[in-house]
Amino acid sequence: MGEVVLLSGAGIRIDRKGLPPLYPVQNVDLSVRAGDRTALVGESGCGKSLTARLLTGLLPRNAVLDRGSATLLGEFDLADEFPDEVRGSRVAMIFQDPVSVLDPMAGIGVQIGRALAAAGVARAERRGVAVDLLGSLHIPAPEEVARKYPHQLSGGMCQRVAIAMALAPNPDLLIADEPTTSLDVTTEIQVLDLLEEYLDGSGASLILISHDLNVVKRLAGSVTVMYAGQSVEYGPISDILNDPAHPYSRDLVRSSVLNRGKRAYSIAGTLPSIEEVSPTCPYQARCGEARSACSDTVLGQAPSAGGFVRCLFPLKTVRGDSEGEPV
Repeated sequence: MGEVVLLSGAGIRIDRKGLPPLYPVQNVDLSVRAGDRTALVGESGCGKSLTARLLTGLLPRNAVLDRGSATLLGEFDLADEFPDEVRGSRVAMIFQDPVSVLDPMAGIGVQIGRALAAAGVARAERRGVAVDLLGSLHIPAPEEVARKYPHQLSGGMCQRVAIAMALAPNPDLLIADEPTTSLDVTTEIQVLDLLEEYLDGSGASLILISHDLNVVKRLAGSVTVMYAGQSVEYGPISDILNDPAHPYSRDLVRSSVLNRGKRAYSIAGTLPSIEEVSPTCPYQARCGEARSACSDTVLGQAPSAGGFVRCLFPLKTVRGDSEGEPV
């Protein structure tokens, strides 16, 4: 199949009646091949979830792919109308809040059956397949759970059901948007075990969105760091966590739970407004490494040990097409 996802300089525009448009995603590069497990990390408001919604055709009605290119499953150009036949079948998403995703008026078995219908499972077989799927996720008494409604289940159980719905059609690409945010530690470990078990057995590709770098470290093999709607660094998980090239990547790791036991660190300042669109470095106002050139030089990206970094003065040596100058 080649790339399951290929974004090159992708940007999203949100139109507003009587007001200038917004550009919450401005310059995202992302490549995901079959079987890859990659993560999108960054502060809230960096464009991670909106990028995921582009890949599932769930952008707001007033939002469009405005620049760059975006290809899905090696055959669909996302600049065109999203191919509805792949949503929920070949591409599935686990959302942050499982309770809001589930239909309060339908039983759990019925809801999983809808996902199975999208995968072409015959009506007569759906109930049995749904129960088997719940059982495979180590849900106790799956027959009984299939008859229940969302309000009768705990948050952790609802998240497992949401995962079951996402996995039901055996998707080529699974997007997990903060899948453990609302869970206690014990349930989080169980959910991560389930996801890892599924990925190991299916060969599906994963895009994980998470603020928790411990979760990222466990599930992802590579990481794209996003800041202010741009991808600023990409590389193997070990490089991003242990030897990052972009100052923002370093500061993000410093301020995370991975830094526990060391002096507490907080990134100074705040994200720029999405109304502020600049071709220069968006992190310069918060960056301890910033120099005068950062405020007037248009950024490209330079190769970085199996990835890239979008920075004029990276923390480790990179070599672009012009002896270290931005490419």
